[in-house]
Amino acid sequence: MKAFTTLLGVLALIQPCLSSDAAEAAEILYFYTVYDLDVKVWGPGHGYVAPDCEGKSLPDGECTLDEFINFIRFGDASSDESYYDLEAGFQFVPGAAAAVVLALRDIVQSWDILTSKVVEKRKTTVGLWDDLAQIIDKDHERAKKRNIGVTRHLTNAATVLGAVVDFRQAALSENFVDHMKSQVKDVVWKTVNKESDYLNAGYNKLKWQATVKANPDLKNPKTDMYKNVIKAVKGFDQLEGTMHDKTMAINAANSFKTCLR
Repeated sequence: MKAFTTLLGVLALIQPCLSSDAAEAAEILYFYTVYDLDVKVWGPGHGYVAPDCEGKSLPDGECTLDEFINFIRFGDASSDESYYDLEAGFQFVPGAAAAVVLALRDIVQSWDILTSKVVEKRKTTVGLWDDLAQIIDKDHERAKKRNIGVTRHLTNAATVLGAVVDFRQAALSENFVDHMKSQVKDVVWKTVNKESDYLNAGYNKLKWQATVKANPDLKNPKTDMYKNVIKAVKGFDQLEGTMHDKTMAINAANSFKTCLR
């Protein structure tokens, strides 16, 4: 189960900058899958995750998803506020987990939770993911020693953890696109200002003798540098030769364009 520990550690580091409504809903569902595993191994009220969550709907006292969410949101394991009817013995496949996450997202706009209700004495979300990683490892070890079948529970946790990653990556992509849009606007504005500077500037004399002396290939029409300068001046993007040749061509072309303004 070390993969759980590693991935949960990474998620803890990137959580502050990648959260979104769907990602937060996925996290809540993940907490419940770990709770379900914990109850299976230790029994209701005796494990590490939400031990004070006393369910009233299931015969063994385990909290349903509705009761669990109300417990970590409001401190009361009631079913007064309903979110999703998740049957006992549930087993997730990726698409089903995503469907539940999106349903939760549509119902709750802000996932403010009482962290200490998820893991006792944990007052903030800092460290919560590390707590859950350690709990999964402890539960798995105990299950192996006592021959408790937890394959379904571990699979559910891994599946929903994958959904958390997916939704966080989606949030990152969306934020990155927004960031790039703002950068493009900034670049365009700077380019417009630069164009204005060119238009208002006087004649720029290019020191061709010094340039040719430093780059003698400019005197030979058969060289890549010479050909690249011609291509660059004509507006071609596909240049040849070394990086120095290409840079020289672009600089020369820009000098021509500046002079022609």
